[in-house]
Amino acid sequence: MADIDEITQKRDRLKALEEERDTWIPHWQEITDYVLPRKGEYLTSGSIPNIGKKKHSKIIDGTATRALRVLAAGMQGGLTSPARPWFRLKLPDEDLMEFGPVRVWLHDVFVKMRDVFNRSNFYTSIHSIYSELGGFGTALQFEDVNFEKVIHFRVMTVGEYCIATNDEGEVDTVYRRYWMTAGQILRQFGYDKLSLPTKQLIDNNSLDKWIQVVHAVEPNTERDERMVDNQNFQFSSLYFEYDNKGSTSGYLRKSGYPEFPYQAPRWDVTGSEIYGRSPGMDILAETKELQEVSKGQVKAIHLETDPPMRVPAEYVGKLIRLPGGINPIDSNEGKAVGRLFDFKLDIGAVTALRDDIRLQIRDGLFNDLFLMMIDTPTEKTATEIAARQEEKLLMLGPVIERQFYELLDPLIDRTFGIMNRFGMFRPPPKEIQGMPIDVEYVSLLAQAQKLVGTQAISAFTGFAIGISEIYPPALDKVDFDEAIDQYGDMTGVPPTIVRADDHVAVIRKKRAAELAKQQQMQQQIASIQGAKEMSETNTEGSNALVDLRNSMENI
Repeated sequence: MADIDEITQKRDRLKALEEERDTWIPHWQEITDYVLPRKGEYLTSGSIPNIGKKKHSKIIDGTATRALRVLAAGMQGGLTSPARPWFRLKLPDEDLMEFGPVRVWLHDVFVKMRDVFNRSNFYTSIHSIYSELGGFGTALQFEDVNFEKVIHFRVMTVGEYCIATNDEGEVDTVYRRYWMTAGQILRQFGYDKLSLPTKQLIDNNSLDKWIQVVHAVEPNTERDERMVDNQNFQFSSLYFEYDNKGSTSGYLRKSGYPEFPYQAPRWDVTGSEIYGRSPGMDILAETKELQEVSKGQVKAIHLETDPPMRVPAEYVGKLIRLPGGINPIDSNEGKAVGRLFDFKLDIGAVTALRDDIRLQIRDGLFNDLFLMMIDTPTEKTATEIAARQEEKLLMLGPVIERQFYELLDPLIDRTFGIMNRFGMFRPPPKEIQGMPIDVEYVSLLAQAQKLVGTQAISAFTGFAIGISEIYPPALDKVDFDEAIDQYGDMTGVPPTIVRADDHVAVIRKKRAAELAKQQQMQQQIASIQGAKEMSETNTEGSNALVDLRNSMENI
């Protein structure tokens, strides 16, 4: 009975979380209606889920939908592109980062994590995350263990989950109420765990009946940190049937997670609000206006091409309205056929208004940032394009920083933890065992915020080299080794390209030894040559060597 009492408490908390979330649903529903017609799942009190329902009946002009698709693709290419590295691992201690074995081990871990992401469905699911994020302001992704591909992701849509935050504003609780068939519940949880009504459905072979299930993940406040079993992990995981109709059945499954298994990014958060605000909300008014303008434009074109007619009563139903149709009529003026009223459509003005609204929508969804390369004239130089790109992308700085904190940091932590428990990493060097590992993001959008620094380094070193042409000692003021390290760090080059300081010291020591050896050999050759020349010198008569010998003898 303890589980039943606890389930009642969890159900009560779910109800409270849903009441808080439901204040957002009208806003989300409008986003679904006008921007993302295939997103959003708003549970009803019926006995079946909302599957197969037509969801785009209010959209006449799909500009907002396509523009949000561009935003999602741009965010994926700029933050988590599969085509280029977007993160790397480092240590808080920069001196240790210069130690060769440490750099190699961190790079090896990065390569293995990158390969796991590539093998999983991460890059397909993350695009959906960016769509939800740009449209609704809040997104949710579940990262589960997969024994074939290591990790597997499932993206939830708004309306089917509730979230809560801790005292620092971090999402640490997810309650999800969703539909499963009786057959799916049987396969996932087994017969013995099911409620009596669900068992009856299965006994009657009604495997396709829909049942609501709840999955609750939250901090495990009752954990015993001395225990390492799945019920004493940092986060608890509880599955139960939402309505078991008085059954004495307990949890479908009770376990836990060492890390929070969800990534719950938000675009922007206002005050103490739990759910995020989005650019999709910002362009909702323009999107509605565009539908009205498009609807009016279609009506106006119909009035122009197929106007209402003034027709004598005896002609009703007899006129041929098709192109080229011939309608013989009486020449009597009173029986003439004509337009009911005159109507002239200014198609240019309507088109200009529609295009202006479309532009506002695309600007509101940052399409100008992600399509800038396409719109840039070919005569622009690469430097000018880079400068424009930097300026535009930096506008997304606060949003990018939030994605690092709420999406990518939890993602990397969770993936590293799963892979580490699978034993996929070799032991780290003893110098860093037990030391925390930091993550640095080197994606296009992340690097955009560092471009100012690289330009400063390039300008400074170029200036110093120019000064050295007229004043060579000026180069003593520049630490070129540090400049190379900083530039490589800012541009995100692989650590294997830039040699560690200890490796550089060995190379320079060896080079200095070889140079000293060469100089010694040259001195020896010069000494031998000098001795030879002296031995062949005529000592009779008067010359410089004879004078030197005589002066030495007189001392």
